[in-house]
Amino acid sequence: MNEELRNELAKMRNDFADLLKQKSSMDEQKFNEERNALQDKIAELQKRLDDAVVKFGRPMGGADNRAQYKAQVAKLLRSQFNNITVRAEAADPAETTTNGNSYNIHPMFMQEIIRQEDAVTFVRRLFDWQTATTPDIRQPLSSGLTVGHVGEGDERVTTGVITFKETKPTWSQIYALPELTRELVQDSSYDIESWYVAEIGRAFGLQTEQDVLTGAGTGNACKGLFVMDMDTAADGTRDVTKFQKIETAVASKVDFDDLKKMVSALRLSYRSGASWLMNHDLYLALQLLKDNQGRYLMQPAVTQGEPDRLLGYPVYDSEFVPAAADEKIPLAFGNYKRAACGFDRPQIGIMRDEITHKGFVSFYTEKRLGFMPKDTAAVKFLVVKKATA
Repeated sequence: MNEELRNELAKMRNDFADLLKQKSSMDEQKFNEERNALQDKIAELQKRLDDAVVKFGRPMGGADNRAQYKAQVAKLLRSQFNNITVRAEAADPAETTTNGNSYNIHPMFMQEIIRQEDAVTFVRRLFDWQTATTPDIRQPLSSGLTVGHVGEGDERVTTGVITFKETKPTWSQIYALPELTRELVQDSSYDIESWYVAEIGRAFGLQTEQDVLTGAGTGNACKGLFVMDMDTAADGTRDVTKFQKIETAVASKVDFDDLKKMVSALRLSYRSGASWLMNHDLYLALQLLKDNQGRYLMQPAVTQGEPDRLLGYPVYDSEFVPAAADEKIPLAFGNYKRAACGFDRPQIGIMRDEITHKGFVSFYTEKRLGFMPKDTAAVKFLVVKKATA
């Protein structure tokens, strides 16, 4: 079903491209009607395709589905066949088949990996995440519009020229290649299936956190949040593709005034849902920071699993955020769901190999994820001022 939708969507896009080529020779009203009709159809097909991916990608409840999923993972890990390539497609589990060296595994496998990632990193909760059926995703960033007042009979003047700049995700291709002895895989009564999924999810989760926060944007790593383009200019005056960075008041130090400045710089509309994101060592240092009346600024969480709070906002820390040093950015404050979006490709590839290294079985596992800015006014960054010589 998904393949049929993809083919139909591709055909519609080709029709739309042909229509654009004919624009100069068509009546303007007829062109607009046909263009709008095609755009509506394309949007409807894309939604159906995305809904199908989400539907089949969700964890499926019930003992029968879980048992079927575990049996398929066990068959993959302990199989006597070599070089089995697995695509954990978002497909109907009833259609799961083995065909030569191609093996379609239960879609719960993908969700179990993501569930394990959630257990070791906060980035999936902090940012907006979507399933991407295509890597060709584009989104316009606008300079924002202004409004004015008008009365009956008054002239309506232009309230500003809107400019758009296109942004698209950068992608990470991550993999793991664990190796086990052949005897352990085939003879052990140990639950290798659960171990494999848990370990892959943990490793992928930590790599996802690193890429999303500080990925370089090169070498098959996406461009992370703390590596995005930045400028010191205020909202409305800088390039819409750049985030704002604010320099500390004192060289080589983060103090109370810097924190207040960060909150004040973020527009009120973004503060609902805002939080702090900082380097782990800075987080430990700020736990000791006090206000002018000697009260600790960091308020510890009263419920297990909930984040601490700083100036009333949740605090998340990561070892992957740059350390506090001259001209480094160890801290951000804002609404991350509005600022950026992460993307999962709905396939995880696995290859089983017991030929290359005799007596051992290796499992090559790979997945793709993307990251893209959405609203550069939604997060502010703090850069540590350089000490003068």
